[in-house]
Amino acid sequence: DSLIINNVNVWPNYNDTIQVVICNDELYELPNGVVVSDEGDYVQFEGQSANGCDSTFVITVIELDPIVQEVVENLCYNGAYLLPDGTSVGENGLYEFVLTSSTGCDSLVSIQLEVSDQIFGEPEQVLLCFGETHILPNGEVISGNGEYTSVLSTSAGCDSLIVSSVVALDYIFTEVSAFACQGETYTLPNGQSVSNNGVFQSTLINEVGCDSTVQVTLTFTPQVMVSIIPEVDSLSVCSGDTLLLIADGASFFDWDSANPLSSAEGAVIEAYPTTDGFITVSGSNEGCSATDSIYVSVNALPEMQIVAPDAICMGDSVVISAGGADSIVWMNNDYLPCLTCADNTVSPSESTVFMVGGYNGECFGTTSFTMEVQALPVASVFGDTLVCAFSATELYATGGESYVWSTGETTSSISVEPGATTIYQVIALSGICADTTVVTVEAIPLPDVTTNNDTTITLGGDVQLFATGGVNYSWSPATDLSCSVCFNPIAIPSETTVYCVEAVSDRGCADTACVRIEVTDECETFFIPNAFAPERGGHELNDCFRPFGEECFASMRMRVFDRWGELVFESTSFDECWDGSYQGKKVNAGVFVYYFDGLLINGDPFYRKGNVTVIR
Repeated sequence: DSLIINNVNVWPNYNDTIQVVICNDELYELPNGVVVSDEGDYVQFEGQSANGCDSTFVITVIELDPIVQEVVENLCYNGAYLLPDGTSVGENGLYEFVLTSSTGCDSLVSIQLEVSDQIFGEPEQVLLCFGETHILPNGEVISGNGEYTSVLSTSAGCDSLIVSSVVALDYIFTEVSAFACQGETYTLPNGQSVSNNGVFQSTLINEVGCDSTVQVTLTFTPQVMVSIIPEVDSLSVCSGDTLLLIADGASFFDWDSANPLSSAEGAVIEAYPTTDGFITVSGSNEGCSATDSIYVSVNALPEMQIVAPDAICMGDSVVISAGGADSIVWMNNDYLPCLTCADNTVSPSESTVFMVGGYNGECFGTTSFTMEVQALPVASVFGDTLVCAFSATELYATGGESYVWSTGETTSSISVEPGATTIYQVIALSGICADTTVVTVEAIPLPDVTTNNDTTITLGGDVQLFATGGVNYSWSPATDLSCSVCFNPIAIPSETTVYCVEAVSDRGCADTACVRIEVTDECETFFIPNAFAPERGGHELNDCFRPFGEECFASMRMRVFDRWGELVFESTSFDECWDGSYQGKKVNAGVFVYYFDGLLINGDPFYRKGNVTVIR
């Protein structure tokens, strides 16, 4: 037997927890190589321990929040603040710093610095009466003029300044010399009324509340008596008169009036009244004054009027009348038969000025009037006074500045076309004067021209024209006429035409008559035979085939075809004809086709097609 002893040791599994602290946004690498940034428990297996048992690690990651601190600091004017980095500042602003906390993480510190402005209190304005004192804001007692500064502390611990402006008033004593007129009272500054000479003192409180003294030395002077010479209450003058006024009773005078004055001051002035009203003078002597006035009535001058024409013609007589006043006086004039008559008949031989005056009471007015004497014009007319009836002729007037004709025209010359002998009158005007003359224009009768009545012909036809009523004739247009200056030409128009003839009489006057010749497109002489017999011994016109009416055509073409469509004859002249042969041989008797086309003499195209029979 053998003995085996086994010693068994039971080892526990190995479990451990590790706590790790990281800063905000910091990364941490686990033992297995994984990188993490968030809080949590992370389990890690390490396999077997040294005893061969399983082991497990739990890593707890704790993330610290960042530390953020915001600080508001107040600072007095001109003070200094020490920042965390050791910098000293004294201005408003936001100052930010990144610091390391006790945990080793970053922390953010923001400092808002607010600097108080220097404080000035409301300035003091202080008025001190004579002998008064004043306590400044800092407790100091003063009594003199000047600006005083008091430094105080505010609730925030900062200094503030108050400036006090102090005015210390002197005692006010005023001396016044015053004058008053005898019989009046004088009111002193304190309201007391006195009526005798003397020295008077009044104690007053001025506008700032201080006492002042006014000493008045009062002297009463005698009253003055002012008067105007002439010494009347009112007087009347004529418009435009000058009035001499004298003031008396004082040393100085001031005048006033709504009417013009030569001066507003002085003892003697001139007035120029234009409207009713008072003239007043104020006189003064050593402070005393008085007034006097005079009422002035202004009478209007007579408004003289002369009624007469502005102008007359040489040799005419007119009535000239004056009015506007109670009595009339004409100024001496050789053309006036009566100098005191309101109406006069005058016949001046040259332009003249008439003057008249008149009285309304004592006021005298005048006026004048210029009468122009104009020379008479002498009218005359010249121009061609012998014309054919209805022919234009110019008539010219002379002798005036403007003209009026019996035709109603107002020019110096007119154009007339009388159909019969006519008398024309013209008035020559010069200013207001006129002269009339007449002129007779003889109108030679026109010949009585006659010609054909309107007629119609066919193209290529002719017509005999004729005219009567004159001794000489002229036709137009002259185209297609056998004669253009005879009374009976033959017309062969190629198109509708109006022919006019001018006939001249034995006195040289002409008239016109016209006739319309209408031309139809049909040619009167055009003809194409439908059969012919060459070499049959008949009439020669029947031996050869051709068209007729060449007078209607400007050009033509004639073609003949056999029944198989072969061209056997062609011509472009009316003088050529087909003798019934083709290529030198006679054609057989039978029916052939012809084509005719041409241009008429009026420009229109023309076309015909038909059959022609050859007879053998």
